Amino acid sequence: MSDEAWTVVRGKRRSRNKAPACHNGHLDHQSHSETSSEALSSDEIAFRVEKLHDAFAETSDSVRHSDFFRRIQALISSKDLQSESELAEAATDDEELPSSWRWDNVTQIVIFGLGSLNSHPAPRYQLALALLLAEFLPGLKIAVEAYDPVFDAVDKAFLHRVGVKVLVENEEGKHVAMSPTLFYLPHCDGGLCGNLLQANAGSLGSIAILGNSFRSYYDQWTWKDDAAKQQSNEDWGWGPIVDLVEHKGVIEKTVSDRDFAAISTSRPFNDTSLHLFLKPLQRRQGSDEQARAGGAL
Repeated sequence: MSDEAWTVVRGKRRSRNKAPACHNGHLDHQSHSETSSEALSSDEIAFRVEKLHDAFAETSDSVRHSDFFRRIQALISSKDLQSESELAEAATDDEELPSSWRWDNVTQIVIFGLGSLNSHPAPRYQLALALLLAEFLPGLKIAVEAYDPVFDAVDKAFLHRVGVKVLVENEEGKHVAMSPTLFYLPHCDGGLCGNLLQANAGSLGSIAILGNSFRSYYDQWTWKDDAAKQQSNEDWGWGPIVDLVEHKGVIEKTVSDRDFAAISTSRPFNDTSLHLFLKPLQRRQGSDEQARAGGAL
């Protein structure tokens, strides 16, 4: 299968892949910059927003003209859903294809775990990608939405300026999609992604996730001992990712960021994959029997 094909993410393959970067961490941690920024005067906030806006224009331009962005654009530009023919080859006969998924039906983009644009360069590249993707989704009906508890006053003011709506409530990723939605989770913890999957367990055909590879998350999980696996599933929220991989319920296309290695040492797009879902989230088969037998997950 070529590098450009979609692949079903399957279990039972162990590798020592490096854990994906997680500069954004969990969505329950506050940033040190938030406290200092909130004390700024309105004039100072406006000054910093202006400087950030000038820098962001250059950042956005570099993303727009990158091979990385062209690769993602190619995945969403086909009117007949380029993935459908590739999915048919990737899936087995008993797998239900997400035939209802069409990129031109996507009405919303939601970003979780972006990080502070005022404090780090990587979130600026990631925001630029999200806004550029919005230009290629003709069905969008509302503004791009974003949430991260580390957003400070400058971040919020800047996001408002570029047309992004900052969500108020910390849902810890448990955001229910009411219509076809693209979720962007750049370098987020597996638990946050798991919360999102669980919140949309019965309607995964209505969402797509752009973020770290589920294969990378799963490979990290396989190298844990039994106790750590159970804790990852029950306390850290990794269970939905494990379920989908082991039931072959998710397909992913990893998008190479090799052209960005020379542009940004922060690697804003490393391990980025686009995910579509073949079937609803389901309880792991045999989990009750394992629990009664005292077996660990």
